[in-house]
Amino acid sequence: MNWSQRKWLTCWTGFSAVFAFFMIGSVHLDVQLAIIIFAFISGIWIAIFQGQRHKKISLAFPFFLFLLTSFWIALQLVPLPLPWLEFLSPHLYDLLDRSGFRGSHPLSYEPAATVLEATKILSYGIFFLVAWHLSRRRHYHRLLIQIIAYCGVFLALIALIHRYLSIDTMYGFYEPQHSDSFLVPFVNSNHAGGFYTFIFFLLAGLGFSEKWDRLRNLTLISLLFPFMVVVHSGSRGALLALSSGLFIFFSFYYKQNRKKLSFSFIVVVYVILAASVPLMEFYVLPFTQSKSTIDQDMKIRLWKDNLDLGKDHLVAGVGKGSFRSVIPHYIDPRVGVMPSYAENVILQQIVDLGLFFTFFLLLALVLFIFFFFRRINVDNYKLGLVLAALALFIQNIFDFNLEFPGTALPLFLVAGVLSAQKGKKKVLRRFKIHPLVFLGGLILVFLPLLWGVLTRSRPYELEKDRNEAVELVNSNNFLKLESFTAKAVKRHPSDYFIVTLRGISLMYVEGGKPLKWIGLASWLFPGHYYPELAAARILRVWGRNNQAKIQYRRALHKRAPLNWELIKEIRSIEPDPAALTQIVPPSRWSTLKRLLPGDERFQVCKRIVFELGSDRSCFYYLGSYFLQKNDFDNLWYLASFWDLLHLGFNPVSHAYRLRYYWENKQFKVFETKLREISRKRNTGVFKGLYLLWIARNYSLESACKAGERLTEQSIPLSQKVFIYQALAKLYSASEDKALDAKMTARKVHRLKNIRTPRSSHWVLNALEPLWKAKLNPKKID
Repeated sequence: MNWSQRKWLTCWTGFSAVFAFFMIGSVHLDVQLAIIIFAFISGIWIAIFQGQRHKKISLAFPFFLFLLTSFWIALQLVPLPLPWLEFLSPHLYDLLDRSGFRGSHPLSYEPAATVLEATKILSYGIFFLVAWHLSRRRHYHRLLIQIIAYCGVFLALIALIHRYLSIDTMYGFYEPQHSDSFLVPFVNSNHAGGFYTFIFFLLAGLGFSEKWDRLRNLTLISLLFPFMVVVHSGSRGALLALSSGLFIFFSFYYKQNRKKLSFSFIVVVYVILAASVPLMEFYVLPFTQSKSTIDQDMKIRLWKDNLDLGKDHLVAGVGKGSFRSVIPHYIDPRVGVMPSYAENVILQQIVDLGLFFTFFLLLALVLFIFFFFRRINVDNYKLGLVLAALALFIQNIFDFNLEFPGTALPLFLVAGVLSAQKGKKKVLRRFKIHPLVFLGGLILVFLPLLWGVLTRSRPYELEKDRNEAVELVNSNNFLKLESFTAKAVKRHPSDYFIVTLRGISLMYVEGGKPLKWIGLASWLFPGHYYPELAAARILRVWGRNNQAKIQYRRALHKRAPLNWELIKEIRSIEPDPAALTQIVPPSRWSTLKRLLPGDERFQVCKRIVFELGSDRSCFYYLGSYFLQKNDFDNLWYLASFWDLLHLGFNPVSHAYRLRYYWENKQFKVFETKLREISRKRNTGVFKGLYLLWIARNYSLESACKAGERLTEQSIPLSQKVFIYQALAKLYSASEDKALDAKMTARKVHRLKNIRTPRSSHWVLNALEPLWKAKLNPKKID
């Protein structure tokens, strides 16, 4: 291969990497398919042009790890009889046995996705080999790294523009569907943080090793842009990777250049130290000051769930690409999210490939790194590449983004460049084969996998099958839905959503068993409400109302959305509104109360308070209802019953009893109780009411003096608000207190934004006659 061919191949490989991360990180299947085709073209290019120059093609030892991994993933696609599955994957055997499956089945839960993953791994291996060949001659490896790094800087500028201008669509035309906020080029800011950490260290290696002053200064200035994006991402994993890499890099740089530190080094260190201040304030301090324990962290819970998943599939894994289908069975409902990946690069491989093969891969990787550092002379350029790979690995311990070619492809290109670097010792062992043998093997292995991607992965992707099934449900085409889900269940046996739709479709088939499939869906995803809701609707159609109520209650316990449509469904089998409390769990009663009309809301709240003895909002609602109806006997009974069940001081229930005494003209009892509360309890609202009582029945002057003494006491401002309001009312009723009235009005105006207890407003509403009464400066009683 001559210099011109190498230059074009370098540009082609760099274009493939840039295309991978510019196209939304290559998260979509069609873009991944394009990357696979690029890899196939690159492999043919190497075989043809390398064969023109040499009789044999050299293959790097790490390339065989890619081949072995693809071969292991391909083994997960081999159909096995059920007795073998019972030994190798008991969980999968249990699933197939519950569904009544007979015959042979591969170890992978999602064969279509596994075909795609095997092809991607092989594609990464081909790109690794291309980068390795390019790095063995001249400086084409540096040109390749420059293409990736400088295009990454340009992408960082786009990301910052999106962030500062609050642009809702990526590149102005793509709107992510599964993310409220994104950070170019990924729809997830954590994934973007890891990618820009990788770009940052590539730039650092290029900048500090550049001999041309202008290009070196431009490269070092460009470090600021990926650094700012990492900070804006807020990813803890990316920030940890960035800080760890910076410590290693600057320690090495200081050791090598202790006597001649450049000005650019000092500037970069100053910028990083200055940027660490907002980092500490916005990300580090809130995390360290959080009261939640590490056991409550969402990632820790996800890892525990993934460990349970890995324990059931130690031998062969679930199959590469099958994680999303299997994890719902193990997910902790308290986490509240549905993960697409294990959020840990090592744990992901254990789940996908099994413990034993993952251990072999890690051992081979450790040995490769050991021999690499033994033979190589580390300089700034090589250290930047090593730290880029290391930082990405650290970030992927917390936020897994190596699933996407946008991150994985540049990483493996860097690995290929590092593998070919010459140093103080002999290069790693190479294997040589004839170009025709390599080309024939590439075609024999690659074309069947590519055919599998085109005929299986692309048309039968999980999301596509789900969307097509939903369209059939919306069009009420249940006969076609039955035939479609019968085939889809075989392609995705562990997907709870398709299994549930399979059960719904069997409602319209004579002799069908819909509850069997819906029960299987509930077993597949015990934390989701959808199977229980589907079972409840089927039982309601069949007229089995008591069983339907049980399923509705189970669905609502699993956080099914409680809205007016669902209430109408339940009311069709349970017309009594008070009985809805037996179906709706107590945690959802406040929502149930808001969805019912007035009369029915009263019946529900009456049952909740007087029979079940809970829900404070219903207590307040019943009090308002009795006040509106002037039913003061029931108001007194409500307050007494509530205090009997809930020991302790409740200002609202005391206000309800005081209103009862007022309406029944038991003023002596009213005064005694009000005086006791105002003296024994530090409640400003009752103290203010007592001042108004004194002014109304005894002396306005003594009420004003008592109020002035109260304002001098150390009472919280939220309690003093009502005392000042009462004083303002007293002063406004007195001709001698006009000046004091103005001063107090100013204080009331100043305190009006103070947050007062919610119960105080209910107290004022209950004792409205006293609070809104006009005061006479003369004695009234």
